[in-house]
Amino acid sequence: MPAFANGAIGGGFPPYFAANVVAGPRLIFALLVALLVANMTRAKFQTLSTVHSKSGVERSSKVDRVLSDYAQNKTVHAPIPESTYPLNLKRDYDGSWSVAVNDTFPFGDAPDPEFAKQDLLFENTDGFASLNAENHPREKLGSDMHYVDGEIILRDGAYRTFRDVLIKVIGVYKVHEGVIMLVGDFLYEDNALHRLYELVSEQKGSWKLSEEAFTNALAADVERQRDHYLGRGSKLGSHPVQSKCDFEAVFYVAPGHFSGTSPSPRELASHEGNNSEYIKMNGNITSKECGTSAEIQLATFDRETLFVKAINYTLLVTFVAFTQVLVLIRQMEMTSTPAGANRVSLLSVGLQTVSDSYLFLAHLVMGMFAQRFSTLFNAFAIAAFFKFIIFSIFEMRYMLMIWKARRPSGFSGGWDAMRRELSILYSRFYGSLLFGLIILYRLQKYMRVFVFALYSFWVPQIFLSIFEDHRRPLHPLYIVGMSATRLAIPLYFLCCPRNFLHVRPQYTTGNWLMAWVAFQASILLLQHRYGARCLIPKRFLPEKYDYYRMLTEPAARVERLGDVEAGNLDAIVPVSDTHLRGKKVSIGYAGPRLVDCVICMANVNLNGPNRMATPCEHVFHEECLQQWMDEKMECPTCRRPLPPP
Repeated sequence: MPAFANGAIGGGFPPYFAANVVAGPRLIFALLVALLVANMTRAKFQTLSTVHSKSGVERSSKVDRVLSDYAQNKTVHAPIPESTYPLNLKRDYDGSWSVAVNDTFPFGDAPDPEFAKQDLLFENTDGFASLNAENHPREKLGSDMHYVDGEIILRDGAYRTFRDVLIKVIGVYKVHEGVIMLVGDFLYEDNALHRLYELVSEQKGSWKLSEEAFTNALAADVERQRDHYLGRGSKLGSHPVQSKCDFEAVFYVAPGHFSGTSPSPRELASHEGNNSEYIKMNGNITSKECGTSAEIQLATFDRETLFVKAINYTLLVTFVAFTQVLVLIRQMEMTSTPAGANRVSLLSVGLQTVSDSYLFLAHLVMGMFAQRFSTLFNAFAIAAFFKFIIFSIFEMRYMLMIWKARRPSGFSGGWDAMRRELSILYSRFYGSLLFGLIILYRLQKYMRVFVFALYSFWVPQIFLSIFEDHRRPLHPLYIVGMSATRLAIPLYFLCCPRNFLHVRPQYTTGNWLMAWVAFQASILLLQHRYGARCLIPKRFLPEKYDYYRMLTEPAARVERLGDVEAGNLDAIVPVSDTHLRGKKVSIGYAGPRLVDCVICMANVNLNGPNRMATPCEHVFHEECLQQWMDEKMECPTCRRPLPPP
């Protein structure tokens, strides 16, 4: 059982726990501050080292080889020879595709009716393109030709859409000529090797292998790749569209100065040496069945820019989490009593907790996908850790405080009752979390509706304050701080055109989301300043007790009847004057009428403007009684329940 299993929060828990309801989060907050500073320092160092690493990789690689050779053989060889084209293609490439104005529009009306269902109806004449390729030397193909497998992605424009095309390809790479020939999608056809052989035969240059020898040399590789994709999924992840058209692509690698030796396994794993050299290529991709013809320009994927963007994003998430912890601690201090926690909507805090748990899972998944880059994995892991701390420690503790304030009897009936209450709370939370994930998965097309529903977290608090007429349930700093920080992450993807995920900006959605959250926060601030029902016309409001009402006649004679209990107006009425009770009369002469305030033990003027009278005829200072009602909604003198002010 957790630490709070011995009792209820506040009065039901042991004294040491009640005293540490906020002290515990403060210690965790101090730890988060230290982690934030360490994360920012480390991320800045890694960003700088990543930016400068590219220029020094080749030099350091050669120096390492020379030193290693000298250490083993006590000799120093001549510089490593260079080649015109790279021996290793294992890289990610990105760039763009485009078509001429008078050319066939890509993925338009397919000339073959059998492939009409494959029309993708791109809306742009250019867009993003990427290639993930890896070459493998095969002895049967000769030293000049390598087997190649990979994936090509074409997007309708510069950003991700549901019309993205994923083409799984196989091919060959002529090392001495820098020509890459690919065919696809090989998953949905049995004649892929035959088409590849014809494509290679059409290229200029000597070709000695027969089609049978060529097919036998690559049949095992193609079958293994087909089993890999269909059995375990793509290396680049699943995409919404997979084209079944017969594509052919030819790329020409730009000549340059590349290392004449193949990279070592260590260099391949760390993206150093020959594998890190910059490669540019251009070519075209065609499909007669689908009426496709487009030119493609590709270059080695710019990892440095991605690293900088991703690390800056994780620093933003870390700062947002830091700020949220700060304002949440301030709110917990303000509502640390059962009366204060009872005024806070459990549903509002629950929606924020579910939102943070989703963000924790999202950053954890992004870190897993980026695990081959240690810099990105560490950055996303720290961002996920901060979100985990917020929802699992701070927000769950706050939800437990509210739950206990609303159900005090469940936390005062022993261990069994307490376990039952905790089980109900946690089962509802994790049930809502799982239900939201299922809805999100099944209704991905309605993502905007899901986001707007998740960001309506202030609506339950607004209606609860109106229905129960609560006064100042939330601290203004908490309202403004949570509203601003929770908008940071969605606005980054909705309004930043250069976000690291290549998501298309949706400025209209971002503006509406910002306006919606600002509208909710404005209503809460108005309720804090002018009362929970300030926006409701008075004719629709029920009658409300007036703590500033005119005092009845017995109160005017308090000074003359000074032998009564201090502050007790009901006891000063003699038996013969009981007919005056309940009748409001004016005090007939000037001058102060004084009674003692039992809260501060100072005099309170019955004629003064800053006094409040309870329904049980007890008078107190305005400030004293308001502070008392923040703690308990009962009369300080007779312990009778008090109506909302």
